[in-house]
Amino acid sequence: MLFSRFFVSLRSYMMRRVYLLLSLLVLLASPLSAQNLLTEHYQISHLDLSAGLPHNNVNQFFVDSQGFVWISTYGGGAVRYDGYSFMTIGIASPQGWSSNSCKRITEDKHHRLWIAYDERTDVIDMRTLSRTTPRYGNGDVGSMLERPSVSVYNDSKGAMWQVCNDSIFRYTFNDDGTVRHIGRYHYVGNTPDVCIKDVEQDGSVWVCVDGGLYRLKERNGKLEREDIAAVMSQLRGLYVTDVLKQGSRIWISTNMGLYAYDQYTHSLQAFRHTSEAGSLSHDFATSLAESPDGRLLVGTLRGLNVLSDQQDTFAHWDNATAGHPLPSDFVHCLMVRDGQVWIGTETAGVVKLSPRPLLLRNYVYDPRQPSSLSPRPVNAMYVEPNGTLWAGTVEGGLNRKAVGSQDFEHWTVQNSALSHNSVSVLEADAHGQLWIGTWGGGLNRISLQDKQLQHVDMPAEMVAQTNYIGALAYDKYNDALWIGSNDGVFYYDLKTGVLSDPFEDNRIVRGCIGSLVDKDGQLWIGCITGVRIIDLHSRRSGGGQVPRQESATQTRPS
Repeated sequence: MLFSRFFVSLRSYMMRRVYLLLSLLVLLASPLSAQNLLTEHYQISHLDLSAGLPHNNVNQFFVDSQGFVWISTYGGGAVRYDGYSFMTIGIASPQGWSSNSCKRITEDKHHRLWIAYDERTDVIDMRTLSRTTPRYGNGDVGSMLERPSVSVYNDSKGAMWQVCNDSIFRYTFNDDGTVRHIGRYHYVGNTPDVCIKDVEQDGSVWVCVDGGLYRLKERNGKLEREDIAAVMSQLRGLYVTDVLKQGSRIWISTNMGLYAYDQYTHSLQAFRHTSEAGSLSHDFATSLAESPDGRLLVGTLRGLNVLSDQQDTFAHWDNATAGHPLPSDFVHCLMVRDGQVWIGTETAGVVKLSPRPLLLRNYVYDPRQPSSLSPRPVNAMYVEPNGTLWAGTVEGGLNRKAVGSQDFEHWTVQNSALSHNSVSVLEADAHGQLWIGTWGGGLNRISLQDKQLQHVDMPAEMVAQTNYIGALAYDKYNDALWIGSNDGVFYYDLKTGVLSDPFEDNRIVRGCIGSLVDKDGQLWIGCITGVRIIDLHSRRSGGGQVPRQESATQTRPS
């Protein structure tokens, strides 16, 4: 009686543990719904006024060579973030830098920050965080830095580009950091920003000037404008906000939709906001980035869009998204770095997405959904190589969830040949069969291919000993199934269908629960007195030799 109460208590404890593990650790086996592509894959944190950011209007992100994240804010100046705190650099800062209207930040190869403000461009020595002016011949470039600034950019060849209201300057440097040459291009523009990107990684830039998108290239010391492709004439008059190369596609975001330029076919595909589901959420696209899993991210004036490459449709994350709404629909800039996604907004600061350690989903019983998981605790699980999940429950029978589905099929005493509704253990063999141990009804098996279930009859004199099964282990060395029950350990030969006592005193191994075959061919079975270890190599196939087995304290030779 004492043993019976102890084992029931142990059994109940193990059932609760398995149920808890299922609730916490079941990974999604099917694609996420569109709205959850970001919010379920990432943990969300906010860097805003309440966290110490001096202003919630964010223009751009930049990571310097020391690993600090710089945040350009329009109203709070340039801000350095070290992962814990902010250092604000603006008019009110100890450094007394130029302005609070910070537009862009970049770094040259001599570890100097170039910062574009409305009023001017600052060059900052990163060692001292003090303003400096690069030398140029017998003078310096101070007069050009005093010009009202639009943007700064460092190309793939180490040249620095300074965009002012009517001119673009390209600086190249000597080894000591002095300026070697300055190229200049006069342009006409009426947009608040000028997009400039070294798309082809050759030191030339694509730049939106003179009413269109062109290439600027230095020849013989002069900056010259070139047409990129004839099809780019479709963009004339548009405000180009960002450019991103992704494979053979070059994405171009504008104030009138998103465009994809194919470098091989020289074609231009347009994406616009329409009434159809899956279209771009707003025609004013502000920024572009590639997510850690290779998806295109598009910032707009109505939230963030995630492109489905297979269908060229977009999932949306905005202020109206249920569960985890984006705090501001006005997305200004995007950055993806070290697996994290940074979203700069106009009114809510920075939204930072960090990968979750595990992607979890709970499957629970819902009385309103007949295809939900069976009620009561989950006691056993098995996952097929293709991701199909089998789950045995206490008094709820056997469940199957096919890969890609959220629905469960059910086998119970009431609708099948299952011998008991308390499924205690599941184990697959090498023949496409899943063996089902029950707590009170012995052994069953089901074909993984045609899902036909049948009860396994035991010899009459062994039925009582195999009714309550707590462990099953497939023995590939002997093509057999080891059965650990409340009343012993038994050997079931899959070729002959014969159940036998495998070694002396096998029936005194009581209260079996849990088993494992290790890489050395040893079977470990937990029982009421500890652990039994059985050497599966010691049983010759068909020879009837007693296998070698040991307990925690004693080894018994064959």
